[in-house]
Amino acid sequence: MNSKKKILGISCGRTFGNCELLLREALMGAEEAGAEVEMLRLNDFDIKPCKGCIVCQQKLAKGEENLCIQKDDFPLFREHLLQSDAIIISAPVFLIRPIASLLVLSDRIGPFHDVASFEHMGLRGPDSPIDQRLFKQRCAGFISVGGAVREQYASMGLTLMNDVTYPMHIKVVDQLMVLDSNTYGQAVMHDEKVARARVLGSNVAENAGRPEEEMKWCGDFDGTCPVCHGNLMTVDNGNETITCAVCGIKGSVRITDGKIQVDFADEELIHSRLTKEECVYHGIEIMESFKAFAPYAEEAKRRAQKYHDYEVKVIRPER
Repeated sequence: MNSKKKILGISCGRTFGNCELLLREALMGAEEAGAEVEMLRLNDFDIKPCKGCIVCQQKLAKGEENLCIQKDDFPLFREHLLQSDAIIISAPVFLIRPIASLLVLSDRIGPFHDVASFEHMGLRGPDSPIDQRLFKQRCAGFISVGGAVREQYASMGLTLMNDVTYPMHIKVVDQLMVLDSNTYGQAVMHDEKVARARVLGSNVAENAGRPEEEMKWCGDFDGTCPVCHGNLMTVDNGNETITCAVCGIKGSVRITDGKIQVDFADEELIHSRLTKEECVYHGIEIMESFKAFAPYAEEAKRRAQKYHDYEVKVIRPER
């Protein structure tokens, strides 16, 4: 029986582009650390956007597995994801954030792979329609690659990758931003970043298979947020608080010796979007919202009718 941990590399850029080169370096590091590795190119996969049709939810309500009805390559991607013990995502930044194909993928994973809610619903067990491999604890590493020279033009490159991992409660243990990499092969001229990519792969392999509480953050900086280690915060106008854009937890701001410090209370940490407790709470509040709206459903249909009656030219592509 193969006891090696399996690492899935996900390249979101061009074939043998800068993203893939750095991902391959990371996979080499993971392999050196004793892992079994495989890689896929997201551009090879036809993954359609989520249409919000809620058929997957209806299937689950009938005791069936909540698989999407769209005919595309997502089931193949999902199968390799479920076979893995850890993932490494390498994605380019064209416009501040990761490439759109990764965001489409994150929507297809989305709440339809929300392990915390499934556990809360009692769907973890042999009689469940849910594929039980979904509940395996996994870890992840992120590599963000941009052509920009300054970080301000790639500020969401790492941040939005969390959309892919948090529904399945995949714990991010390392991340790397690589800039000044426009032309083919330019990334591999940054010797420090190449070496760091290999270390990232090793770090992911070392954490793969561990219980979540034993997984260690291996990033080069701790960041402002104590949960996701990010620095992207939103300002709560009129208050002395800021909110982590990834986790949603609030911290109080103080200035000491001209430096900004942020304090997060221990009781605030449980409200991070990355915790199972918060995911369960969010699922409950959504269900409560549905229940609260139910008495007004017919009235909403009546009010919406005027938009159906409104004549406007709708442009559609010819097929």
